[in-house]
Amino acid sequence: MFDSGPVIPTIVCVPLGIIAMLTCAAHLLGPARRAVPASRRRIRQANGFIMLVVIPLLTIGFGIIDPHRHPNQWLFTWVAAISLLTMAIGLALLDVVNTMRLHRVARQHLHKTLSKARTQLHEHTQSAHTTSPLAQEQSHDR
Repeated sequence: MFDSGPVIPTIVCVPLGIIAMLTCAAHLLGPARRAVPASRRRIRQANGFIMLVVIPLLTIGFGIIDPHRHPNQWLFTWVAAISLLTMAIGLALLDVVNTMRLHRVARQHLHKTLSKARTQLHEHTQSAHTTSPLAQEQSHDR
């Protein structure tokens, strides 16, 4: 009734898994070379390591284990893969929250910097106005 064999032919699934692993590894090494906030780098590295474990599990679940001959192994592989994918999604949500936090902190810093610059500009304008020759002439004329 059922054809025996993995869900996707091994000859298709394994090369795709290898390409995905190489891509994930390259992405995992990318933020280490760029100037990224430490919190963002840690979250993304943890997520990358989880994905480096998930990709082989998905490759095994789709293209190596025959679900009809080895149902327990197939089920265990998929439970592990789905659990790790759930963790990866949780880390992605944590990354979103962290990005919003970093944005809020950057906006607060920008607001403080602009307020300080406005105050300094106002003070400079006031002092320049009171010490300018034209302002001194006007005050003597009164």
